[in-house]
Amino acid sequence: AGCSDEAAARRAWLLAMQQAFPGEAIDWSAPPAAWQAPFERALDDLDDLNPVAKELVIQSLLCAVRADDQVSVEEAELLRLICASLHCPVPPTSA
Repeated sequence: AGCSDEAAARRAWLLAMQQAFPGEAIDWSAPPAAWQAPFERALDDLDDLNPVAKELVIQSLLCAVRADDQVSVEEAELLRLICASLHCPVPPTSA
């Protein structure tokens, strides 16, 4: 959400995936223009995870948010929304 270009978004995504799945090779693809409905479905699915898995999701998101050493308003708001949807506390975004 906070990336200015596709290269920056790809880097942030790869950092998050490395946090979540160390050593795995996961292909990048840009999100579709109509991302809202799949996003909402994913949040519903993620809410069914156990607390340890939810923590891994949140920590991975933090890697993406911190990838450029800046936290945009959009990134912070999206992180808060995801944490609320997963019934998790919002972690501090500063490193």
